[in-house]
Amino acid sequence: EIINKIPETDAIFENVNDCLESLDSNNDEVAAISVDDKATKKIGKFSDNGMSWINTKALDHDTIFKYAIKPFGILDLKTNDVFVTCTPYSSTAEFKIDCIEKYIIEKNKKCKLKKLVIFLDNGPENSSRSRLWLKQIKNLSIKCDIVIQLVYYPPYCSKYNKIERVWARIQIEWRRITMDSLEKLLNCLNKITWLDKKIKGTLSMKEYEKGIKISDYEMETKINPHIIREEGLEKWSLVITPYAN
Repeated sequence: EIINKIPETDAIFENVNDCLESLDSNNDEVAAISVDDKATKKIGKFSDNGMSWINTKALDHDTIFKYAIKPFGILDLKTNDVFVTCTPYSSTAEFKIDCIEKYIIEKNKKCKLKKLVIFLDNGPENSSRSRLWLKQIKNLSIKCDIVIQLVYYPPYCSKYNKIERVWARIQIEWRRITMDSLEKLLNCLNKITWLDKKIKGTLSMKEYEKGIKISDYEMETKINPHIIREEGLEKWSLVITPYAN
């Protein structure tokens, strides 16, 4: 049962399922990914709120920690490859876009992508109403000459986003050890497998500016002309093109 279900929920889910079912595994020019942030992971002498499975001395009640890591994940829905980028700073829209751009660059080494379908939640940094997010998506579309489709899950339904299963897998492994260094976190992350494929974990130490504002003028003249919103699902189904409509 979905708590606080909105009237559009069924239509949104129908759109998500239609987009998933329409994916052609044989078409290398179209890629599809599920993206999301994982809960912040504190780096220090902690045993994950008492959930560590080994007998180790940890400081669960100590408020001192070295880093608070924010992992951002990309799950390739066709190949099951997983890419996780961890940052000790905020997981801003620009940070997420840089991660997605690196994914596109890697895919383009094998075949030039023409379209990227992104399945995601309407979180604050990547909301369909976030001007900065939409600006960065538009810029990425132009830079990579690629059509980008944003397919959002309904509110309060993040558990259905397929990358959530990956996070659950990672959490099980992270609870096995006391994560007291970035090196240990990355080593652990890169040993974890998802459907027989090793997760590719990296660390980004770049700090992105927060609180960037986009004016009404820029939104109307520079960004909106590149966005096509599906009628009736304007906040949940968008297509961003390299060329203004």
